[in-house]
Amino acid sequence: MPGTVAKSVAPQASLDDHDDYDRLDWWYHRRFENPIAPDAPEETRVRLQLDGLATLAEVWLNGILVVTSRNMYVGSCVDITELLSAQNHLVIAFRSLSASLSERRPRPRWKTQLVREQKLRWYRTTLLGRIPGWTPAIAPVGPWRSVSLEVSKDIFVDTLRIRSDWDGDTGVLSLQATGSATPDVSLDSAMLRVGGHEFAASITKDNLTGGLQSWTVHADVRVPGVEPWWPRTHGEQRLYQCELSLPTSNGPVDISCGRIGFRSVDVDDSDGRIGFRVNGVEIFCRGACWTSNDVVSLVGEPAELKRTLELLADANANMVRVGGTMVYESDDFYRACDELGIMVWQDFMFANMDYPIADPEFAASIETEAGQQIDRLAAHPCVVAWCGGSEVEQQAAMFGAPREAWSSSLYTEVLPNELAKRGITTP
Repeated sequence: MPGTVAKSVAPQASLDDHDDYDRLDWWYHRRFENPIAPDAPEETRVRLQLDGLATLAEVWLNGILVVTSRNMYVGSCVDITELLSAQNHLVIAFRSLSASLSERRPRPRWKTQLVREQKLRWYRTTLLGRIPGWTPAIAPVGPWRSVSLEVSKDIFVDTLRIRSDWDGDTGVLSLQATGSATPDVSLDSAMLRVGGHEFAASITKDNLTGGLQSWTVHADVRVPGVEPWWPRTHGEQRLYQCELSLPTSNGPVDISCGRIGFRSVDVDDSDGRIGFRVNGVEIFCRGACWTSNDVVSLVGEPAELKRTLELLADANANMVRVGGTMVYESDDFYRACDELGIMVWQDFMFANMDYPIADPEFAASIETEAGQQIDRLAAHPCVVAWCGGSEVEQQAAMFGAPREAWSSSLYTEVLPNELAKRGITTP
């Protein structure tokens, strides 16, 4: 774990010997003891964190349904404290995507030539393993991101949003964090540490059901004495440790925000060109499109992933594109790009299809997906572009659809709005 059915049932099989994993239901289960120690404080809470389930999944704990997921790019977190016993049984059922694809659905305005099954447009899953001729036909099914338990007697973190910029001589940082705290915790102040400096952050609180209290921390600071982050072809990759400290009545809780860099990015789009400027300097971009380093697990080993990106850097590339036919990559991928000075052109995971954004359930899932991925990736200085997807308008035009059918509100409103709500200024 994390892993996929293909990695679990046939880890040594050749790439051409795997089964059609979309055809069947697959079940994972795990028995575990109560993670709350007998002498733990009465207010200790436990949350089940599911970072990614591919693709149609149901999760039971001790026979009780706790999560239903239909989007492999959306994580779920649920408080399971009241459901725990001395011995516990966690079960995840991954339902057959092929069976679901057999259900009747409205037709698209135009058809894609990328995949055989047009109804894939309704399902938030990667096209890897489902595009004839691109990769071996290994459909990704299973817990492809981590499944974990989080135990706390005081603080839980729900969201962490970080934006950084460079104004020419000073680092600019905006941080917002939200979470919950157990009732006995006195939480009255917060401190942000970055670049060897400490900054006071504002904090607000409110009461939640079940006796918990919610909290929000916000800080907008200017960080002196730091240097900018540059693409590898133009300078050094200066990164600074960032940490949020909450001095609670139970002792300080330090929340790592990772290593951040300060850089500005804008685009010159005059005369139809796309010209990137980083820290005010024009950058000639050269690189490649990225394919998952391991098409069986979709995750791969961090060391091998780093080695692949080092080869790209050794070739003097300075940009890589994560295309909409792939997956949102792992944290290890973006950390490596930060360190190596490789800029990332980040597609949202949409490609070549007429997605049903008018469907309320689908639209709500997209907003959650986009929000979670933006919150996760926006802190990385390597991410210099957000793109709606891959070749959607091109596919519609090649099909012969009228120009007004080429795009949709998904690209003109929904995704831009999710970026704007978070104050993202990256192009």
